[in-house]
Amino acid sequence: MLIPRHWVKIVADLQVDGHVQRSHFWGWSNSSEAEAIERARQRATFVQARIDGNPFDHAEDYEVPIREEVLSELRSDAVVTRNRYGAEVLNCARLVMLDVDHAPSPGFWRSLFSRDKRTPKQRMLDHLVSAIPTLDRGLGYRIYETHNGYRVIVTGREMAPADPAVQAMCRAMNCDALYVKLCLKQDCFRARLTPKPSRIRQRAIRLRFPYDQDMSDALSEWLPVYHERSERYAVCRLVQVIGPDDPDRIVRCHDERTRCFSELPLA
Repeated sequence: MLIPRHWVKIVADLQVDGHVQRSHFWGWSNSSEAEAIERARQRATFVQARIDGNPFDHAEDYEVPIREEVLSELRSDAVVTRNRYGAEVLNCARLVMLDVDHAPSPGFWRSLFSRDKRTPKQRMLDHLVSAIPTLDRGLGYRIYETHNGYRVIVTGREMAPADPAVQAMCRAMNCDALYVKLCLKQDCFRARLTPKPSRIRQRAIRLRFPYDQDMSDALSEWLPVYHERSERYAVCRLVQVIGPDDPDRIVRCHDERTRCFSELPLA
């Protein structure tokens, strides 16, 4: 999980087909701006090498850093950030959190001959309840309803996104494919803690961290209204627990911030 504290943008001139092309490169670091600058220079060198057709070892491209403001650190591998549209997000390296936003396909013949009157959400939940018992029974599976589907938090064992057991869970639960891909690329699981602005009638904001002065001023003006309107909504609602139920401090923080035990509308 890469959520760097320091970001620096540099300007570098690239040679493209005999012409100079001025480009911007971001570098990141958890220790210093100097290291971030050096990393940005390395990225510029990497891009020039690619343009020139030369091989260049750049392993960082296989793990994408998350460029968001860090709001709080719950532990070394679990932090809360603010995403590009202003919502707070829980990022965990090894606490499995999965999104299910699409009902599984019933198949051609079943859809042709059966009249399934269940809503897409009910089909999602029924599928989860039937799929989870086929997985590791020593784990706990907390199922939360969200605005569009369900979120599952797995307790009892910490695992990485690339762990074969996690990938098996994703397939069995019919998890959102884009979410699974991002988890692998970022080497962490993400779960939104506060509502999407568009669902609480809050005007949109588009953030790009690190903030310049204009963006900082706009965010300072935007946040009080967002916080006030967020109080009227929950992000998810705990509907069922399958297996042992042993939520740790991170899960309890998630439940509190999302208001999952309230009867508030989901956003």
